[in-house]
Amino acid sequence: MLDETTVIATPDELLNDSLAWAAVGPRGRSASATRTWAAVFVAGWGPSGRGPARLRWFFGGDAAINCSPWSALGRFEPVAEGLRFLARYQREDGKLPHEIFAGCGPHSVVQRLPVRLLHADTTPFWLLALGRHWRASADRKTLEELWPAARRAWAWCRSADTDGNGLIENTAGGLGAIEVGEIGKDIREDVYLAAVSVAGARAMGELAEAMGDAGLAAEAAAQARKGRRRSTAASGSSARGTTPSAS
Repeated sequence: MLDETTVIATPDELLNDSLAWAAVGPRGRSASATRTWAAVFVAGWGPSGRGPARLRWFFGGDAAINCSPWSALGRFEPVAEGLRFLARYQREDGKLPHEIFAGCGPHSVVQRLPVRLLHADTTPFWLLALGRHWRASADRKTLEELWPAARRAWAWCRSADTDGNGLIENTAGGLGAIEVGEIGKDIREDVYLAAVSVAGARAMGELAEAMGDAGLAAEAAAQARKGRRRSTAASGSSARGTTPSAS
C-alpha cells in the first residue's frame, strides 16, 4: 500500500514511522455492507455478534471526513467510490444522507426513513470532500460524473440559508453538532455547522470554476465570504458577552 501512497521522508525516523502508520491507518476505515455495495468509509469498528443494532450503519459525515486524508495520500479511487456511494442516496431536493443502514439492501424501504436526513452538515461536508478530491487529483471524470449531484447539493445548501447570511441554519436544515433533542430546537446556528457551511461554499466555488460555470463560481465564493463575515462577527460578539440577533 505504501508503494501507492504519498510518502514523506524526513531526518527524523520516528516522524517517518508515524507518518507511515497514519497512511496505513485509514485502510481499516473502509468496509462493505453487502455484496451489492463497494467498500466505503466508516468511522470505526465495533464487536460483532448478537445484540441491539445501535450504530451498525454508515455515516455520511464520517465518510466525508475520511475522504480528506485519503485524498491527501493519493488514494483517489476509494475516495471517488465513497463520494458516489453517498450520492446514490441523495434526496430529490439535494440533501445528502447522514445515515445509511448497513443491515439493509441499497433499495430497501428502510433507506428512505426520515431519520437518515436529520443532519444538515453532511451535504456541505460532501461538497468539501469532493472539492478536496478534485484539488488533490484533478480527476475530471469523477467531477463531471458527480457534478449534477453537486449542483443539487448546493441548491439545498442555499435553500437552508433563509436569511441570506451565508450560513446554513439548524432551524431550516436540521441538526449540525447539536444533537440534544428539545434542548436544541431553538438554536438557529451552531459554530460547527457555520464552519462547514463556509468550507462547503468555498469548495463549491472551486468546483464550479473547474466546470467553467463562472456565474455559479462567483455565487458560491460570495456565499463563503458572507458566511465567514457572519461567523467572525458572531465570535466577536460572544467574546464581548453579547449575543448576535440572528443566533
